[in-house]
Amino acid sequence: MLRDQKLAATILRALVGTGASLDRSIAIVKAKGSAGEFNAYRAAVGQVMGELWTRAMAPLLLSHPHLTPKALRAENEKKQGTQKTRRSSVKKAQSKRRKSNSPRLQSKRARKTA
Repeated sequence: MLRDQKLAATILRALVGTGASLDRSIAIVKAKGSAGEFNAYRAAVGQVMGELWTRAMAPLLLSHPHLTPKALRAENEKKQGTQKTRRSSVKKAQSKRRKSNSPRLQSKRARKTA
């Protein structure tokens, strides 16, 4: 998207600031508006923030991964750790299923019930 690293860093800071401002605006509407207004506003701002992320921030960070904010980096590492844990749990469960469905165990079960 932007090749110049300094320009990308400047724009990224502005986008992060915009996201923070939008977050604060949601808190204001929550405190001062009705529940319906809050829900509608939060949904609208969520769409705007999603567009900011997918169309501006993510492409910038893909081009300049070293500019990824520390908080986002930590969150990604945490998610990746959770995904690894899930993967290993799934693999263990699959392994147990394969073992429990093995012909050897099935024949043992058949002999026990006979």
